[in-house]
Amino acid sequence: MAKKRVLRRYSELGLETPKTIIPRWVASKGPAFQRKFMEHMVLWLWPQFAGEAVARQVKAMGIRNKTLHLFGENSSMNNQVQMMGEIIVKRINDYAQYPVIHRIYVGRRWEHPDTEGMEEIHRKLVADEIKKAKEHIGHQIQRENLSEAKIRQAEAMAKKVEDEDLQKVIQRVYQHHLQANQLKEKKGWHPCLDCGTLCERDAVYCQRCAMKHEAELRHAIARVLREIPWARYPQVHEYVPNCTPAIIAKVREELVLELARIIDVRDRTSLEAKTLVMLYCCIPPEQLTEELINRTLYRLRFNLVIPKDYKMPKRYDIINWGHKGKEKKD
Repeated sequence: MAKKRVLRRYSELGLETPKTIIPRWVASKGPAFQRKFMEHMVLWLWPQFAGEAVARQVKAMGIRNKTLHLFGENSSMNNQVQMMGEIIVKRINDYAQYPVIHRIYVGRRWEHPDTEGMEEIHRKLVADEIKKAKEHIGHQIQRENLSEAKIRQAEAMAKKVEDEDLQKVIQRVYQHHLQANQLKEKKGWHPCLDCGTLCERDAVYCQRCAMKHEAELRHAIARVLREIPWARYPQVHEYVPNCTPAIIAKVREELVLELARIIDVRDRTSLEAKTLVMLYCCIPPEQLTEELINRTLYRLRFNLVIPKDYKMPKRYDIINWGHKGKEKKD
């Protein structure tokens, strides 16, 4: 919690954070170092690209010749990762902003994966940057000289308490608050449009009000998607003008997971199951087919309610792909 407070305080003063300092430092080391660093970042953030449920069973071993090598003991999960291959590759390359990998490959376990010790190195790097940031902020705030009027304001605030020791503490804390605000104003901060709290130069709202507005926006989008599960951005935009494709995608993903938690993995006919397919595929009801429902629910099978002793069907029993699918058609 202390680290989070330091980072929030660091960003609130409009100063650079480790998130901006580290990439610049990495870029200064040259293209080869930058490429290697990004590859390690991809491995460290594997749960973010594949999802927590997948990352718990399929581990990232390393990157060789633009191929991300993976290992998993669960064959069903391995198949799911292979099916998600193009999506995972796109997520990774979008994050890196250049093609780090071309494909994924699920194979053997490496004796010494490239991920060993990486988390500790990253933690130490971030901790050092946070420590520097904390010292830098404190020095800047302490160098701010308050006017006589602001000092008297702090004294008046402290005198509302009878205890003398507590008065000193309150006065010191409030003066520190005034110094921080004075530093923010020098950096171009302005009052929040809603509550009047100082917010960053390019922001309209402070962090708290921005979160409140985003929550209201997400709620409005969710209301539209519950009524029109197949709605895409142009349709949602008609009802929620401030929406963006990225926020709609996040809300859709949350609704898919929320709905999947109440649907039996064997269900193919209920309204909830069909709504889930329309929501996931952005398909209107007249385009629903039995094959599409089977494929989609099979793809989401690990998010659905799985009864005890239920045996998952094989992929080729649901989706007619590959050699076995051809045999069935013949």
